[in-house]
Amino acid sequence: MSQEDSSMRAFELDIDDPRLPELQSVEHAEHVRTTFSQHRKQYNQRKASQRDKSSNVNTSAIAEKVKAAIRLNARKRKAQWAQRAITKKRRVTLGKHRVRQVSRTQKASILKCFNRRGGPYGLVHTHQWWALV
Repeated sequence: MSQEDSSMRAFELDIDDPRLPELQSVEHAEHVRTTFSQHRKQYNQRKASQRDKSSNVNTSAIAEKVKAAIRLNARKRKAQWAQRAITKKRRVTLGKHRVRQVSRTQKASILKCFNRRGGPYGLVHTHQWWALV
């Protein structure tokens, strides 16, 4: 093919021109080649973005799991610390206050638990209700 034929397009020729089928086949081949290369480029771009996205998803999922574990540990630490503080606040030394032993029905009473000597095994767990006087 000469330079003139390559610069000429199929739509410029008449229907009766003998070069028309050859030019149409060349243009069709070029179109198919560019279409396939375009599809390949788009496919490669999609794959690259999916790889980046999946690696980002994996890293973010791992990061979320680590953060959740850290938060859980922090919550456990805070809960244990709060529980210790609560038990310290609730602990009442009866020797500091004037108290008397009461029945369970009275309001604002304190349950005192202790082990005393006695019973078949040597120790008996005892509960007593005390109220401030």
